[in-house]
Amino acid sequence: MSSITYFNRRNERYSAGPYSVSTISVEDEYGNQAFNSSIADDFYAQFLHSEFESNIPSGLIPPGLRALYPGIVVFERPPSMQMVQYLPMNMDGIAEYEQEEDEYPDWDNYYIPVPWQIYIASYTTLHDGPVINCVKMFFANEPLTNKNVKLYLPYIPNFFTNATLCAPHFDDSHEVYRYSKDIAGIMASAYDWIWNTGFNQDLVDGVNANINIARNNPIVNYVRENLTHDTISSFYRHLSKHTPEDVVSMKWASPSYTTYYDTNTELKYLYTLPALQQKFIEENDIEVDEDFQFEHIVTYEEFFEWINNTHFVDKTYHDIITSVLFDKNNPSEIRSNHRCSYQNAAVYNTPDQNNFIHIMLSYVNHLPN
Repeated sequence: MSSITYFNRRNERYSAGPYSVSTISVEDEYGNQAFNSSIADDFYAQFLHSEFESNIPSGLIPPGLRALYPGIVVFERPPSMQMVQYLPMNMDGIAEYEQEEDEYPDWDNYYIPVPWQIYIASYTTLHDGPVINCVKMFFANEPLTNKNVKLYLPYIPNFFTNATLCAPHFDDSHEVYRYSKDIAGIMASAYDWIWNTGFNQDLVDGVNANINIARNNPIVNYVRENLTHDTISSFYRHLSKHTPEDVVSMKWASPSYTTYYDTNTELKYLYTLPALQQKFIEENDIEVDEDFQFEHIVTYEEFFEWINNTHFVDKTYHDIITSVLFDKNNPSEIRSNHRCSYQNAAVYNTPDQNNFIHIMLSYVNHLPN
């Protein structure tokens, strides 16, 4: 149960005018902190009587829960060895093999090391409780103890380059609904959707992006220098010789913000990001006033030339969670399950006040220790 446990109001009067600015600091029981300024006095009075209560039961939550947003669960798992069952065929090839051989083809099994895993799972609330509808997973070289932890694209099949899992196909709905209808059940199902459903060759963007993009990485360098007809299998064979301690010290590919690393779609979105706009202005010594609009002084072509390669734009947890849940400019997330789950869960009887509180808690400054 998430609830507001602390708030503080500070009034400030400026000589420039007879108005006051109220700043409300908010902290929930997990230690998440957020603030918002320029709050009207009448709204503040309403805010004091508002509550943020989650009606989703927790269940027996395993270690690793990092944050709860409306409709969203964020958790992590430490570096470990994982089994990857990889079938180097697409679904059509598998069906053709079964028809000709009257049996299912054999999997290639690899026991590979993975660094820290950061899971962002969204859920739909049914009459009997929450059910998972989508999951993202990122790799990291450290636990999620602050918003500036850098995230990497997992070198696992079935992921789009924005680290969204292509939902597995189940023969029986029991595989979706068998988990407990609580936060613990969402965590368990998100983990199983990734690691316990097998992988084929239909979607290998995450693996290929790491092989093609990752820099100064000894495992990737080996695969590039020893090319075979099946680079993914070669990558996993070499990777399986290493330990979790090895991969935690290595750099991997940065995820994209949009579904694919399509140059135009991704670049057009990067062009709208305030952090990159500010970096462009600083690096190019451009003088601007307070009311400037970036698109009026920097053309898309100038920005494209400056950024050079969209694959090398680093992303932090704060960058990703803001893009996934809030940014209206990200075409891949506006109608995604994550965005819809967040927005649907954030609507209450008094939407203005409660949605305000949800947004404040989502813009965390510090994640729990």
